[in-house]
Amino acid sequence: MKFSHTLSLNANPDWADHYIDYAGLKKKINEAAEGGEDVESEIRRTKFLSKLTDMVVKARAFYDEKRAQLDRQLAHLQAHLEVDAGKTRGTTVGDDFNPAKEGTPLLLLKSVSKLELKSRSSANLTGVDFETRRREICDLFTQYHSLRTFIELNATAVRKILKKYDKVVCDNLQETHLSQLQGMLAWEEDQLDRPMRVLQEYFAHFFTEDNKEEAARQMQLWAREVVSYQRHTVWLDVIEDQRKHESAQMKLAPLLKQKQAPKVAAARGRATRVWHKLVWIILASTQIQLGIVCVAVFGALLASPGIFDEDPTKRNALALFVFCSLLWATEALPLFVTAMLVPFLAVVLRVIAVDGTRLDAHQASQHIFSAMFSHVIVLLLGGFSIAAALSKHNIAQVAASAIVHKCGSGMRTVLLVHMLIATAASMWISNVAAPVLCYSLIQPVIKAATAETTRAAFGTPQRIAVHRDARLCRALVLGVALACNVGGMASP
Repeated sequence: MKFSHTLSLNANPDWADHYIDYAGLKKKINEAAEGGEDVESEIRRTKFLSKLTDMVVKARAFYDEKRAQLDRQLAHLQAHLEVDAGKTRGTTVGDDFNPAKEGTPLLLLKSVSKLELKSRSSANLTGVDFETRRREICDLFTQYHSLRTFIELNATAVRKILKKYDKVVCDNLQETHLSQLQGMLAWEEDQLDRPMRVLQEYFAHFFTEDNKEEAARQMQLWAREVVSYQRHTVWLDVIEDQRKHESAQMKLAPLLKQKQAPKVAAARGRATRVWHKLVWIILASTQIQLGIVCVAVFGALLASPGIFDEDPTKRNALALFVFCSLLWATEALPLFVTAMLVPFLAVVLRVIAVDGTRLDAHQASQHIFSAMFSHVIVLLLGGFSIAAALSKHNIAQVAASAIVHKCGSGMRTVLLVHMLIATAASMWISNVAAPVLCYSLIQPVIKAATAETTRAAFGTPQRIAVHRDARLCRALVLGVALACNVGGMASP
């Protein structure tokens, strides 16, 4: 996947204006490559470096400002957490909190027994305060993690854009300017890792009975909900499906890009080699072989004597049914291609009959398209198109994040909120289109829940509770369907 896509998928939507404009810099590189004169090329080179430097300075300024803001929030939260833990300290925590100089606070509590700590925490954090403190700690941890991802992505963008410039323009900017620009984005790991460790200590003390490993696992899963499911959109799913059918095209691509030699003999020899490799690809590709078998069976059924000789419509319909079933079963063609073949072959083979009369191609095409584009199907297509647009532009992800952030991440809470949204939506729009739109909201949650393993905050594969997540997925799908039915009955 191109880095521009990786950057857009991993970027924090709230900080989009502060990332390096990788796409804009690529456009500058293409403009520099088109220029032929040395003077204009030098001017474009200077403009490119100036624009890149300005972006790096802007990203660094935002990083420093955001880190200082998070440090102040941590100092404020730390003061409340120390009070909640019943801990008195000789020093106070002010706005000038520096995590690099601050010790891990809960290391001073080891003299107190675990039972005393648990009872003390339970006495001070109950009900709403318990969930509020949990959310504040996890939210701040997630912001520190996002800030670290921010600075890492920008540093990678600088390295890759300089490498691309050198490759396209044949320059050496990577050797002369990479260390300087990346030095402007340099950061000490302890600046972000230490506050994250402090938050993990507090989380372990209040919510996991000082079990640091469990605290780290839970907080990594919280960060995963915000970061990981940004990768799951309709467009990425389509790309993933297409990659299963690209092996033959990838092998043919270098052959199609070969330039024509000036000599006819060389051209003929190259064409011969292309045909030889094409034949080898056909013989080596399982999908192509399965496709040939399906076509052979299809042709045999159409030409076989004794199979519905008195009614060619039935014979053609049987051949069409067997052919499409084999293509779907073997996946010799992508599933959507096979689906699109059905109406086309139905018209060509004239398998449509109305009141015993076999329709010709013109009448059959009108009959098929009138059935395919009924008001219900068009409504569903429109709903899925809107859902795809919401997914492509991260609107669904932002809405799902806001819902989870405001209402909590518990299974019952998430289910209830989405059911209320589905009920309200189906009251004002069609209860056929409402579940499609609501599916775009629950899609990030389902994507994150159905994965048996996931890349957690620190890149470590973490196995999640499969049984619980399967229950959540079933409950969300059925709950949205039930809520849309109720909302449809309550339509004004």
